[in-house]
Amino acid sequence: MTQEQLIPKLERALAELPAFPKSVQKIMEMSSDIDCMPRDLVDILEKDPVLTGRILNLVNSAYFALARRVNSIRHALVYLGLNTIKHMAMGLAAVGAMPKVNKDGQSMNSFQSEALACGEVTRITGQHFMARGPIPDQLYLLGLFHNLGDVMCAVYATKEWARYTAARDDLTQEEWDQLAIELFGATPRHITARVLRHWEIAPEICEAVTTYPLSHLNKDAAVHEKSLWIALKFLYEARAPLHHPIIFPDEGSPELERILALLLEYRRDVIESVEVTERFLTESKTG
Repeated sequence: MTQEQLIPKLERALAELPAFPKSVQKIMEMSSDIDCMPRDLVDILEKDPVLTGRILNLVNSAYFALARRVNSIRHALVYLGLNTIKHMAMGLAAVGAMPKVNKDGQSMNSFQSEALACGEVTRITGQHFMARGPIPDQLYLLGLFHNLGDVMCAVYATKEWARYTAARDDLTQEEWDQLAIELFGATPRHITARVLRHWEIAPEICEAVTTYPLSHLNKDAAVHEKSLWIALKFLYEARAPLHHPIIFPDEGSPELERILALLLEYRRDVIESVEVTERFLTESKTG
């Protein structure tokens, strides 16, 4: 889709979205540099007092159950490690960017929970592709934001979203995408990509969110696309997500199906990791 003409209420909503924290973007950029020191990343976070405060609230919540109160990002780094702090910052940024309720006052917690779950499984999937450098962080962020367009449609185009999701069982993917264009002006996937491009998120992430329902990803496809496809198919088969309507083909490529089967074989461990991550959502609001 090269030209998008979103319905006015979605255009207004996108224009009013909060900015993605520059500190999180900078951390992702810096963490890909092998010469980057942890203290450099801490310095970036400490320049964002709002995010620092939310991280410390979470660090001191029941989610981590630390023996003593932590009063600085530097101390949090000692207790939890750099990767945990990075993922915490990304998760808080993702949850903070999503609308909290729709116009009828219905909570979007389930969407946010699915985003956190998908972020964790996408990250885990990347390990099976031996992802290195900045890619693991990109995969986590990709999973966190994969359904942002769904949230925007559900919140700001509630009636259209109800019609869209009700048609899931009767349409092919192509027909369903066409219905989305008629109802919203673009597919939710392309709405997500539009927001991420506006936030100057890595182009690999923006590209991957537009292709994830498809099965014809070959061995040369980007690890981002393959990891997200597997993560969503895993959640679809292991947990049947409530609010993430996807029409999956019967099977993907042999490579994707092999890794998916491995994750499903150890689904208890993966789901346990997902459930720990989802508790993050509750604690980030109450900590």
